[in-house]
Amino acid sequence: MAETGGSYTTVRAILLQRAEKAHQQELPSQGTPPLELLLPLSSQKVPPLEQAADLAAAIAEGSTKVPPLKRSDEMAAAIAEGSTKVPPCDRAKPRVYAWEINEATFCELKLALDELKGDIRTPERERGRRVRGALNSAIDELPLQRVDDFEEMERRHDKGGIAVLSKFRLQSAEHGLEGVAQLVIWSDELELFQLKTLRPTETPPRVPFRRLNTGAFESDAAQALSYGLLLEQKFGIVPRLWIIYAHEKFVEDVTAMTSSPQSDALRLLQTLRAASPIEVPFTARNREYIVGALERIRRIKISPEDVRRSHSSVGRCNGCAHRQNCPDRLI
Repeated sequence: MAETGGSYTTVRAILLQRAEKAHQQELPSQGTPPLELLLPLSSQKVPPLEQAADLAAAIAEGSTKVPPLKRSDEMAAAIAEGSTKVPPCDRAKPRVYAWEINEATFCELKLALDELKGDIRTPERERGRRVRGALNSAIDELPLQRVDDFEEMERRHDKGGIAVLSKFRLQSAEHGLEGVAQLVIWSDELELFQLKTLRPTETPPRVPFRRLNTGAFESDAAQALSYGLLLEQKFGIVPRLWIIYAHEKFVEDVTAMTSSPQSDALRLLQTLRAASPIEVPFTARNREYIVGALERIRRIKISPEDVRRSHSSVGRCNGCAHRQNCPDRLI
């Protein structure tokens, strides 16, 4: 993300030049907000973005009086959609995405290298994305019980039905957190299911991670707990969090089930529970763990160049996409 200070300094200089030129040529105003509103000349401090709604509106209207800013993807999307609410761009508290929690828990340096060098998409990661995408596509074929948004989910649940929502985008301003939950099912309980794909010769975790009281890998458990925070805030109830470690055949079985004329949400729920999912308890202790992890990840994103490897496992280094260029690798 570009720093806003540099952008506003550039805007200040260009707007001053154009304002002076327009005054000399006696050009009529084209709706540009007053310069003193956008860039207070009495202060060198960068004004908060939420105070620059007029600037965003001017850009959206294509004003020739205001040069374009270097904006984050979020801000560009908001402006393109005509939003008058400019998303915050606070470098001191950057937004955290759920997948980043998985990365940083696996190794803090891995996330730092993602920030510095970009995410590396290995064939193994692409295979995982493809398999999870196939699962979501299969679930989307459910004829009746699948819903498309939170409001429809509430209506279905209030009527006593089982509501299924896949690829559920969640965000929390309070926690500065955002993520896409793979599969949420709301029946008697609110449940999250996350699929983690295994290689043909790979087996699920065998040693419980005692700190979080779960049989899942710590990185996967931490990611699930981040969704727990988001779901708890969205629904106002404590969710149950499940991770399914499965091979591709599991997705084939789900696809066959959902394509059957008798398929429904209950059968889907039964199929998921039969896959030996591993629970990640959303306890007060685990909630405290994930809140602390969010703050740690923000520090990594603010100063990625200062981060070092956070583990002593050769296996983690061997399974890391950055292993060839990592300055602190064990292999």
